[in-house]
Amino acid sequence: MKTLTIPRPVIGLERLLSDVRACTICAAHLPQKPRPVLQAGSAASILIAAQAPGRRVHRSGIPFDDSSGDRLRLWMDVDNDVFHDPNIIAILPMGFCYPGAGGSGRSAAAAGMCSGMAEEVLPALKARVKALRGAARS
Repeated sequence: MKTLTIPRPVIGLERLLSDVRACTICAAHLPQKPRPVLQAGSAASILIAAQAPGRRVHRSGIPFDDSSGDRLRLWMDVDNDVFHDPNIIAILPMGFCYPGAGGSGRSAAAAGMCSGMAEEVLPALKARVKALRGAARS
């Protein structure tokens, strides 16, 4: 028997971003009210795939608004204005909201509930992927 797949209608990037920012699907699993943090624009030429935001980024709503962002901007040799311009750099975390702290103050692993939305946003971007690799602290 053949399975019929009905394609979802293609929606634009702005609509996808609006849907992500309004998402509350994981609210029952988070320590604070959901606040999805990401940035993307249709003209972005660089994509940063990142971890879920930390506590400080959750409060500000600005991606990489912390010491890791300072190091990343230094490494990329870009200033705040360039880094936070969604039409230059898209930032797509693997978890859109702050997941809470795990043991020793580290962020808990993202619940993975965002993966479906991330999979929809990613193809809407025409950005080049910059492979960044972080080291886990011991």
